[in-house]
Amino acid sequence: MIITGSSVFERKDANELTNLLYSICENSPILNKEKHWNGFNVLHQEAAKAGALDLGIPTSFNQDIKPKFVYLLGADKFKKQDLPEDSFIVYQVRRLLVS
Repeated sequence: MIITGSSVFERKDANELTNLLYSICENSPILNKEKHWNGFNVLHQEAAKAGALDLGIPTSFNQDIKPKFVYLLGADKFKKQDLPEDSFIVYQVRRLLVS
């Protein structure tokens, strides 16, 4: 099994590192298509990013998409300047109640 942090994809040499990791996976039992085993794992820095990927939602910002309604449920990180000024933004924070 290989476990890497998501910051590896933010490096200048991210393509080279990704290719190297993929090569290691392809030439070892880390990927086993017959047993449906994928031992390559990425630990993300934000829980919302991992959840978005689970739902098939791309996490990179696309300048061509201009949403009119944005619902941010417990978002870990976002840049308000990345969202269109004319969009309606709902930001719901999960609160921890302490008694």
